[in-house]
Order: sequence, then structure tokens, then C-alpha cells
Amino acid sequence: MANELVTLTRVKVFGRTADVLVVVIGMGVILMTTPGVRQVGTSLPASAGVAGLVLGLAAKVALSNLLAGLQIALVWATW
Repeated sequence: MANELVTLTRVKVFGRTADVLVVVIGMGVILMTTPGVRQVGTSLPASAGVAGLVLGLAAKVALSNLLAGLQIALVWATW
């Protein structure tokens, strides 16, 4: 029972992560193929990186607790 829950948690986490990556990459590709908004398509990943850095520094403690919780959830079955 516990192994099934751990496997389900891992599948959900990796599935949601893959969904977000597909959407972000897809938006960038769509913006890169349209000539009128190509500038936005190239600046979107750069601004997302800067925003991620700022948010990461601002929410350092909360993000560290979130990542620690994810790590515990993903490796819980091996204990």
C-alpha cells in the first residue's frame, strides 16, 4: 500500500513538472514563429529566468521547505 502511494506521488510530481515544461516551451516556440512577436518570444525565457531568481531569493525559506518536502515524498519508500 505504501509503495503504491509513493509511486502515485512520484508520477503526479513528474507529470505536473512535464506539463509545465511543455507549456513553457510551447509558448516560446509559438512566439518565436510569429514574426510580429519574435522579440517577445526571445525575451520570455530571459525574463522568466530573472523572475525565478528574484522569487527564489525572496522566498528562500519557503522554497527550501517545499523542496525538502518533495524530496521526502519522493524517497520515502526507500527508508
